[in-house]
Amino acid sequence: MEVIGILTGGGHDGKIGGNLAHFERLGRLATQAGLELSLLDLNRRGEYAAYTWSHRRQAYVASSQDLVPQVLYNRIPTRELERAKLVAARMSAWERQGRVITNPRYLSKWEVDQVWRSTAKVRPFLLDIEPLRDSTDLARWLGERASFYLKPSEGKAGIGMMRVERERAGYHLCEQRKGQLRDFGIVTEADLNRYLSHQDRYGRYLLQEEARVASWGDRRFDVRVILHRVPDADFAVSGMAVRSSPQGSVTTHVPNGGTRAQATRVLRTVFGDRGSAIQARLLETSVAAANAVARLPGTWTELSIDASVQPDGTPILFEANAKPMKFDESAIELSGKKKLLGALASLAARMESGSRL
Repeated sequence: MEVIGILTGGGHDGKIGGNLAHFERLGRLATQAGLELSLLDLNRRGEYAAYTWSHRRQAYVASSQDLVPQVLYNRIPTRELERAKLVAARMSAWERQGRVITNPRYLSKWEVDQVWRSTAKVRPFLLDIEPLRDSTDLARWLGERASFYLKPSEGKAGIGMMRVERERAGYHLCEQRKGQLRDFGIVTEADLNRYLSHQDRYGRYLLQEEARVASWGDRRFDVRVILHRVPDADFAVSGMAVRSSPQGSVTTHVPNGGTRAQATRVLRTVFGDRGSAIQARLLETSVAAANAVARLPGTWTELSIDASVQPDGTPILFEANAKPMKFDESAIELSGKKKLLGALASLAARMESGSRL
């Protein structure tokens, strides 16, 4: 029986940190697949508590720390904890012992853009983007663009994303907070510069052109794709879904007001008979994008891609995520978890047989 481990962190007083509901769903599916699932909960000191999934109790129960699986699926819940010196040292020690940590770290939007820009199959579908280093970069984009986005290079779920649009009286600024859109109204360049400086955004944000995307009804929409891969194979799509934005929103994420929809239906509604071909091209582009990310150091078994399509049906790529959020569509979520466990089990079996990665 293959044994797979999950890495998480931040638990205390016997409680498991991270997305426990996600781990419990994996535990139930692992039992059905004949797999043994363990969980290692790290703290900042590099210490960890070990648990195994109990089918009888339908819960994770404390277990021996001596039994660290050869394959560890990294779901440490924050960048800060993952980068903590002693946590990183513990993970490095496991890797030196021959263990494989899949999805070894969070991705930044800038490094993803750079690996995509170096990939011929992906490059045509990228937006203009560059780091926001100082007020000179801001002034240049304000002078050259009618509208654009400011995005945290290491953000998630659209939180902190800002949209700037030039108007006669100045610049209209909106920022996506957690679950809330803040509309600053009309600001000057000096106002914007002061705000970015005060909020310590220079050096941590990216400037990105605003894409012209197709509309579904009167709402812009993005497509979220979940992909998995097994050793010696390319990534393959496990599911996809549409997220459409409310009026005036900066992001399409559901926690921030976005709406879910079935991708095939939306593309058929928007593009008619061309919908199937446009969907196929979008999926092909997403696979190429995921395979490009897989060239980064480490072993990558699961990625999600945020994408969309232009009004003529051409794909657009926004970003890749190494720790995908849950899909609210139950069929996609179930398929994705089964594919993930299959990919991890395949890797564990390969290591057990002594095959090289």
